[in-house]
Amino acid sequence: MIGAFNPKGTLLGVSVVSNQLIQDYPEAKLLQYFYVDADHQGQGIGALLMQSATHSAHKLGAKHLYISATPSKKTVDFYMKHGAKLLDHPDPQLWQLEPEDIHLLCEV
Repeated sequence: MIGAFNPKGTLLGVSVVSNQLIQDYPEAKLLQYFYVDADHQGQGIGALLMQSATHSAHKLGAKHLYISATPSKKTVDFYMKHGAKLLDHPDPQLWQLEPEDIHLLCEV
């Protein structure tokens, strides 16, 4: 888990990369959780958290970061701006958990 804090110690954002095995994408690690406070979006916090998430996945031996994103244009555009690509064939187990989500894969 990686957090982003302001100088007063208030949490502004967080990313969590899971070490769980993804059945159809064994060389990927899952971006389990990603959040940036709405009042602090557009300030580079998400970019730093995304960079940290890909670094964490790489340290865990992954070649990719699997992302199951909220189906909003802003969210998907953010991940694609950081190198993620839409998946034609999402992992079935992850898709069952979040069938409305947009599934992406990002090189690490």
